[in-house]
Amino acid sequence: RPLAGWSPEYLLPTDQHAFRARGKKGGWPALEAAETAMLAPGWAWEEVRGSKGELLETQWEVEPAGQAADADGWSYGVNFNSSYEGSSKQSIQMFCRWQRRERTQTFASLEKLIEFADRYMCAEVRTLFGGCLNCDMTFAEPMGRLMLESLASASLYSEWSLAALVKLKQKMLQMLVGKVGSKVDSIEKLLAEFVDSQKGVTKRFAELFKGSPEDALRDRMIEVESHCPQLERDALAVIALKRFRPGDCCQAGSGEHECLFKPVKCPNRGCSKCVAARSLDEHIQSCHYTPAICEKCGEEIPRGEMKAHRASACPLRESSCHFCAVGCSAELAHRDLPKHLEDCTQAHVLLLLQTVLKQQEVMDSLSNRVNQLEKLKSDTEAVQRNQVEMALKISTLEKDLAALDKREAQDVAKAAEDAKKKAEAVKSEANKSAESGLSTLRTDLGKISKDLGVLKASAAETDRKMGPLHDDFLKRTKPPTSSTK
Repeated sequence: RPLAGWSPEYLLPTDQHAFRARGKKGGWPALEAAETAMLAPGWAWEEVRGSKGELLETQWEVEPAGQAADADGWSYGVNFNSSYEGSSKQSIQMFCRWQRRERTQTFASLEKLIEFADRYMCAEVRTLFGGCLNCDMTFAEPMGRLMLESLASASLYSEWSLAALVKLKQKMLQMLVGKVGSKVDSIEKLLAEFVDSQKGVTKRFAELFKGSPEDALRDRMIEVESHCPQLERDALAVIALKRFRPGDCCQAGSGEHECLFKPVKCPNRGCSKCVAARSLDEHIQSCHYTPAICEKCGEEIPRGEMKAHRASACPLRESSCHFCAVGCSAELAHRDLPKHLEDCTQAHVLLLLQTVLKQQEVMDSLSNRVNQLEKLKSDTEAVQRNQVEMALKISTLEKDLAALDKREAQDVAKAAEDAKKKAEAVKSEANKSAESGLSTLRTDLGKISKDLGVLKASAAETDRKMGPLHDDFLKRTKPPTSSTK
């Protein structure tokens, strides 16, 4: 508030709580609640003390971490945003401010983890942790890796933050020590059930068709691993071994006893592995750092380095003379090489001289061959130039021939066009003459037809007049009829 100053009491109902973790949607009203929510099982906050060893009142250190902030670590903004981007300068338009703080936490011990897990344990499981806690750590590393992968897979189905990871660890621990169904008889099945419990129905159906996001899982594994040190993974593996593989764990009580599963550091120099006491001899037999005697020089070398020793460090390894390339065929131990070089200097010089002479002969032969190739190259280039010139001439002739063909085609086309025009003119003249003759014939035929009509009319008139005369003539010339009795 401009007049009253800054206070978490001035937060609006729509604002987050006064304390938040990056990546987490919600928050906490008090710092103590935040500390509890971000502390995983078996972990503890480191205590910050002053120069005299006194416990400081403020255990959280201000750390802007690259964001814009003033001298006291405060960033200012118009409102709270998810990216925490603000200004280092305060103004009347800035109504909100925030400060990034950090505090270190470490994994305490297996005992602290079991102490935390006791609240979830069923009676059957609680009896497993009443005695010796030693297990065969040979199986701890792969089992811890399996649980790390399960945490990473489960975290893909919810928001990602340190507080969310703490909740997942608590749930995994609860399933490890709590009651499980009769079908869950191995750590693999339990972890699969743990991952499935984080999936919604939609996610399960999506996986059936698209598969699991391998790239996202690989990236998340790196992030989860940075918050799960090897000591924590080993402790979780011990709990899993006690629950699902009791045969690989000590069954003795809490009293003094010679534990066959007690973690023992490998005695070989350079090896940092811890194995169960019962497996120490087996580990030593296969350990790369177990001393071994070189068969040639008798030097004691770690087993894992023996191959490299025999190849490049053993003084009695088989070696060739430096002048083997020029003909020296001596086979000797590497430690005898300097004496051989000193004793055979004259022989090596003669071999070098012979090699130089042979190389000179080869060089002369190669020089002659080079001269021949250069001459052949010169002749080839001349032939290529002639071919280029001939190609240019052929191209020019082809162009001229094409031009002549085009001109000849044009002349032929023009002559054909002229002949066509003349033929059309003659045809037109002939058509005109024919039409004129036909017209005259038609006129003459018309006259003839007219004269024929007149003659036909005259003939008809003549026939009409001759009819009575013909009848009279017939009557006169008809013979008389006679009758007989």
